[in-house]
Amino acid sequence: MVNIKFLYLYCSHLKGTNPSNRRGNYFEDIRLKFAEILKLGREYKVDRIIHGGDWGDGPMMSLSLIDIIVDMIEKEGIIWDIIRGNHDEVGHNPNLSGESILDHIFRRSKIVTHLDDEDIGNAYIQGFDYYHGIENDIKEKGLFSKCQRNNPKRIAVVHAFLTPEKWLPQVLHVPVGEIKTDFDLILVAHNHAEFGAKKFQDGYDHYKTFISIGSLSRMTVAKSDIERMPNVLFVDTENAVMKVIPLECAKPPEMIFDLEKIKQGEQFEASIDNFITSLENVKFQGLNLKGLIEEIGRQQGYDTEVIKEIVNRMGEFEQ
Repeated sequence: MVNIKFLYLYCSHLKGTNPSNRRGNYFEDIRLKFAEILKLGREYKVDRIIHGGDWGDGPMMSLSLIDIIVDMIEKEGIIWDIIRGNHDEVGHNPNLSGESILDHIFRRSKIVTHLDDEDIGNAYIQGFDYYHGIENDIKEKGLFSKCQRNNPKRIAVVHAFLTPEKWLPQVLHVPVGEIKTDFDLILVAHNHAEFGAKKFQDGYDHYKTFISIGSLSRMTVAKSDIERMPNVLFVDTENAVMKVIPLECAKPPEMIFDLEKIKQGEQFEASIDNFITSLENVKFQGLNLKGLIEEIGRQQGYDTEVIKEIVNRMGEFEQ
C-alpha cells in the first residue's frame, strides 16, 4: 500500500490590512510563509498540503490578493486540501458559505480543493469543517470516521476548539483527553496556541494522537502569539514519521510587535486595576464620582493619564 506524505498548517488568516498590533506588512509576511511552505513541499516531495481552516480572516476579501496566493500554489502544482474554519464561513455556517472567498477558490482552482474525506494509499483522511456548536457535538458524540476500509491510517483534520486540558467553562471547548474517536491522528486547528503532541490509549490496542503546531499567523499580543514561532508539520504515513518544521522566514516577535508599547499598555491597565481595587473601602460622601476619583488619585499619587482614563471609563455610570 502506497504511503502518503503531506504538510499540515492552519489559521493563515489572510488579509490585506495589518492587525492593530502588527508592524510591517502583514500580507507580505504571510505570502512569504506560503512561498516557503511550497518550497518545503517540493523538497519533501509531498503528495499534498493540508490546511486546517481559517484560510482567510473573513469570508470576503480582495480577489487580487487571493489571486497572488492561488497563482503561487497552482504554479507549484502541489494539491492543497482545505477545510472551512469559522473565519471562512458566513454566519459560522458552512451551508451558508457558498459565496465565500474560499468556496470561490474551490470553484476556480483545479488543485485547491475542499477536504471532505479521501481514501488514498495507506491513509484515510477526513476533514471536519467548523460550525457553531461543533465542540458540544464532539464532546457528546466523539469523532468517528466514515471509512469502510480495514486498517488504514485514519487521520482527522478538525477545526474546533480542542484544548490540552480543561479551560474556561464560559468558552466552548473540548479537552483532547476526553474525546472518543477511532482516528489514529487528529490534527488540531482553530486553537492558535501550540501544545504539541498528546497521545492517549483507547481500549487495549488503539492509540490516538492529537497534534497542535500553532497557527500560521500571529495577529494578537497574547502569549500564544508572542512566545512562539510559526511551524508546519510534515507527516509520512509509511513509518508514522512526523516532524515539526519551523519556518525560516518567520520574524522574531520584536520585529512584528511593538513589545515596549505592549508593556506600557499592560502597566497602564494594571494601574487602573490597582486604583479601582483601592476604592473598595472608600465611603462615597460629599463628592460626585468624578471629583472623588480625581481626589483619591491625587492623594495616592497616580499618574494624571490613569485618572483621566478611569474618569472616562466610569463617566457613563454617573449620568
